[in-house]
Amino acid sequence: MSRMIKLLPGLSAAAAALLLASGCATTEMGAISSELEEVRQQAARAQETADEANAKAEAALNAANEAKELANRAEGIAKATQFQLERNAKQQEEMFKRSMYK
Repeated sequence: MSRMIKLLPGLSAAAAALLLASGCATTEMGAISSELEEVRQQAARAQETADEANAKAEAALNAANEAKELANRAEGIAKATQFQLERNAKQQEEMFKRSMYK
């Protein structure tokens, strides 16, 4: 019994140290948990921003493709017009030459 009495203060001190350590660990876990939640929110905001940027890039690409298509059509029309103008100029020149020989 006297041996148990001698061990009691040591066991009490050890138990107190364990309780204190577990209390500190619980506090640290709460801090870590809140930091983790903040990081998750930041990641979610970053993902939203990336999604918006991706959507804008897609829209810009579509607009660029439409502009390229319009430019190609305009180039085709310009070439056809140039061909017709040259043809008309040749016809007028031939008509002028014929009229001069009459």
